[in-house]
Amino acid sequence: MPSFSGMPHEMLLHILNGATVADILSVVLTSHSPYILGRTSRVLWRNAADHVILPLPAEYNIDDVPIERLFGLALRAISIARSLRELSIVPKRFSAAGPIEDGVMHSNMPVHGGRWSLYDSEHGIRCRDTNIRNENPDDSDSLVLPGSSLSRSIVVDRGGGVFRSVQSMPVDQAQVEEQTPQDPQRLKIPHIVDICFPNSFATDNEVPHISGRPIPIPGVDAERVLSITDSFMIIWGMNDPGFVYLLDYKRRIGIQYLLMAGSLSFFEFSSAQIHPSLPKLILLVRVFRPPETFTCAVWIIDIPPNVFSGPQPDVDTDIPITWTPVETTVTSEFLAPMNWTPDISYFPEFPESYTLLHQLSLRDSEGRTHATVVCLTPDNTLVAASLGHLHRPFEFVPRGVGSQSPTMGLWGDGIMILSYFSCLGRTLEVGTFVLPTSMGSAVATNFDPVQGKLIVEVVDSTGRTNLMSRFIIHY
Repeated sequence: MPSFSGMPHEMLLHILNGATVADILSVVLTSHSPYILGRTSRVLWRNAADHVILPLPAEYNIDDVPIERLFGLALRAISIARSLRELSIVPKRFSAAGPIEDGVMHSNMPVHGGRWSLYDSEHGIRCRDTNIRNENPDDSDSLVLPGSSLSRSIVVDRGGGVFRSVQSMPVDQAQVEEQTPQDPQRLKIPHIVDICFPNSFATDNEVPHISGRPIPIPGVDAERVLSITDSFMIIWGMNDPGFVYLLDYKRRIGIQYLLMAGSLSFFEFSSAQIHPSLPKLILLVRVFRPPETFTCAVWIIDIPPNVFSGPQPDVDTDIPITWTPVETTVTSEFLAPMNWTPDISYFPEFPESYTLLHQLSLRDSEGRTHATVVCLTPDNTLVAASLGHLHRPFEFVPRGVGSQSPTMGLWGDGIMILSYFSCLGRTLEVGTFVLPTSMGSAVATNFDPVQGKLIVEVVDSTGRTNLMSRFIIHY
């Protein structure tokens, strides 16, 4: 590896102190010594202030991506950033997320990154590579989970191209033949499933496949899984909407929380996460506020000590789960006001030390609509802050705890106006996205500014979305 001593001192300080990916790329492409260093060491890239904007392949992170690929990835990141600064953001290409037949397309589940999607078929869960274009793309789709049924479960990126979700699989999965149609009478139970998605173009030997052994979790409703972190799952209302469950599915131990919600007569959970450093659960809840109003709240509850202590045993995953009932109260709460209040701060960019929990829109007394975020501060308090005004209220719709997705779009005249969080996730951006001419009216469901990929659902002329077609647009 070339020595840093071969670089001018001023240039080295510039690169290692607050440089951007664009700065590094412009230097290494025009100067021989930094170019050699940039091709053989990732230190420069890792120290870039905005290295998180690199659209890394699903199976890599900044520490293990092949160094020769960083130049192309950096150019792609800069291209996406420039496109998002244009007055009109024009698509480079688009593709269907799966089969477009009525009654099938609506169940497609795009995988993070935008290239792959999962969908149901009569033989089980199939996977589509949206990068492959041919007259009959169904011929190239891989059968990933034979005999299984697709659940609209949360999908977690574990790195290395591996994505984790909860899917309903036959108990005798190993005996299911690929050509055997799904049998409604076959016993299916939810399983934790890791699927590995290759990044390069699929070949006969390179298609999505199950990574490791699926872990059965009987009694859990896959559609009610709110979060999967390491070996922990958060589930709500399996037997009663007032309960939330925290499960360590490797230890086969779980906590059944009964929340004491005070005067709130009705609530349901929207999303959840485990605090990144403290033994606490963070819950996003939809609550009923008398007399006839629904609003959202962010709750924090404690995880009892010693319940999940000790090493994780290497045990047979077929053993039953032991649940411990716990009555608990909310230790911290943010209840979204119906209108803007003066005690909400204005942050054009919220601090790096704050953790984003929720997004919502609030209208002030002058009729302006604020894009508002709820954050957790380093001292474990909840604060609300405005990131700016919205020109149209429908530009911004909250997408759940920790989400950096946008919003809903304004459809019509072939354009869609979106408000979304920046690549670094701390500022609000607004863009005018041009839709492909053949697409018609659509609603945005997700936008990834790092990958430059927008997922939309096409609706009919009456605005009904019961028979949707889902497309991935690359900008």
